[in-house]
Amino acid sequence: MNLSDHTTIEDPLSLPLMPVGTDPDSGLQIYQHIGAGSAPTGEDTAEGRLVLRPDLRTATGPWASALAVFTQDLAGVNVFRFAPLLVPVRVEVHLRGDMVNEQELVAKGRIVKRSKNTIMTTARIYRGSGGDVPVAFGSIHFATMGSTRETPLGFARTQVTIPRHEPPDLLSWVGATLRDDGRGYDLTEVSDALVEGIALGGSPARVVHGGPLQILAEGAAMAVGRSAAAGDSLRIEDFATNFFAPAKSLPLSAIGEVVIATDDSVDTRVEVRNFGGGIAAVSEARFRRVPD
Repeated sequence: MNLSDHTTIEDPLSLPLMPVGTDPDSGLQIYQHIGAGSAPTGEDTAEGRLVLRPDLRTATGPWASALAVFTQDLAGVNVFRFAPLLVPVRVEVHLRGDMVNEQELVAKGRIVKRSKNTIMTTARIYRGSGGDVPVAFGSIHFATMGSTRETPLGFARTQVTIPRHEPPDLLSWVGATLRDDGRGYDLTEVSDALVEGIALGGSPARVVHGGPLQILAEGAAMAVGRSAAAGDSLRIEDFATNFFAPAKSLPLSAIGEVVIATDDSVDTRVEVRNFGGGIAAVSEARFRRVPD
């Protein structure tokens, strides 16, 4: 997961890019691994690009958590200009188009609202082959923890990257292991590259980044969803995560349950818990049944 394990590819927006998250001890390494590149197009707007590698998709379409990280990367090039200390409180993505064979996605994002305590962003995601065919959308609610800049920073940009070697699936990459009860995944060890040094509230702490937590939660949602799918494949359509507390006590456990199962869809709920049982995050996911 070091920088040398990835290579930068062509700038998606014909704008000069500046690498972000190259510190091997930074949780921002999740962005480099997912590989999205984003650049501002204005004070509150940005555009980005994501190459949909095989490890970022299932047989029915992209990982929603990969798209969630994409929207966070997209938002970051704008929001960090105004707030040095912020964390996502809620991240959600909604997938609507058939993306089984899509190789690339592009996105447009904007800040909807900026205040001293919160920043709201939204994003629309399009087929990379068409550029004007929407296939997904999402939003992020950031808490600035009362910290905003009196003078905004200059514009920053992230690079599109791809691994030099074919990576494993996302669950294996973060180190998740399937629980014995089949209801989700545990994370017993975590790489320094997925840890950041600040917690919700601004206190120093070793905290697992929200990106891996969303991957863990989506894996748990898939696990319990398949148990109710009666042999059908599942395509994720909606994925939302609320963050409640720092994820800093290993092992972390993502434990899911089926909320509603119909002939057309399966709705799930997942709790991500710290060691000792405290809830770090709760995710909700809806899957569309895809008959085999």
